Amino acid sequence: MGKKPLFSGGFSQEHSSWGDFGSLIGGVLGPALTFATFMIMLVNLEQYKKEAQKSEKRFNISLKENTFFKLLNNQQDIINKLQLREKNISGSNVFKGCAEIFNKIFADTIFFEGIDAFINNPIILGDIPFNLDSFWIITRERFPELCCGNPDTSSKISIINKLFGKKTKGENRELIEKIFLEKGEYTYDAKEIFKYIGDDNFRKLREEKRIDFLISVYYSFQEDSNYCLIQYFNSFRSILYFIEETDDKEKYFKILKSQLSINEINLLYYNIFSKSIDEKYLKLMLKHKMLENARFYDLTFFINGYNEIKKDIEERIEILRKK
Repeated sequence: MGKKPLFSGGFSQEHSSWGDFGSLIGGVLGPALTFATFMIMLVNLEQYKKEAQKSEKRFNISLKENTFFKLLNNQQDIINKLQLREKNISGSNVFKGCAEIFNKIFADTIFFEGIDAFINNPIILGDIPFNLDSFWIITRERFPELCCGNPDTSSKISIINKLFGKKTKGENRELIEKIFLEKGEYTYDAKEIFKYIGDDNFRKLREEKRIDFLISVYYSFQEDSNYCLIQYFNSFRSILYFIEETDDKEKYFKILKSQLSINEINLLYYNIFSKSIDEKYLKLMLKHKMLENARFYDLTFFINGYNEIKKDIEERIEILRKK
């Protein structure tokens, strides 16, 4: 008798038939199961990679955030330890003290620039738009042969020409001191006159010349009082560079700006005129508007809004590029 089919009315009793059936199932399902297992492993591996990447990203964010706040804390420690010997002040008060010193250096420089401008062109004294009665009183007392009564404008110009017009610059300087110096100090009128002349000339300077002037003022400030701010400025620069390398710049720059006092911002503005400033730093200050909250009426020279500060930074960058 022949063998019965495997499923012909019941299960086969032949072992060889079951062996053939098992070979068939193994040959078909084995590779499929192996492939399925492999695919599951791939999916699990991909999920593991994604989780690992997310975990690494969270770790890096946490690390950078911790580093940022450590830098801020270090900056605050530097501020707390600031000392300004000239005024016997410390801590954050140093910012105001240094701003006052810078303002005085600027005012003194403007004053002596005004004297130099007058010596080069004495006739400009006749164009001063405020009352100079005390000047004429002093001139009358010391040079009675030139002055009498209260001269009109044309007479004042004539007197100025007689006093200063035909002398050397050295002689004119001595004459100014003779008229305006009292007990080694310039009179109130002298300060008002020559500050006005100096300030008027400063406002008329072309942008590059204006920046050069402010660089020279800041250089004098550096020699006088900037010693106590060097570490502060270096730390601030490091924070800017660090933030620029993070993925959350807007957040960190916003936090940094919120930490700055008005006096700090003013000094950071003055600092752009430092000879040791670099282009990368200036670009970051400009890009993230670090000085937009400056209180303009506190600055020693007139600034009509942030656009003028922006213009100064841009011109400072151009000057650095030309070197």
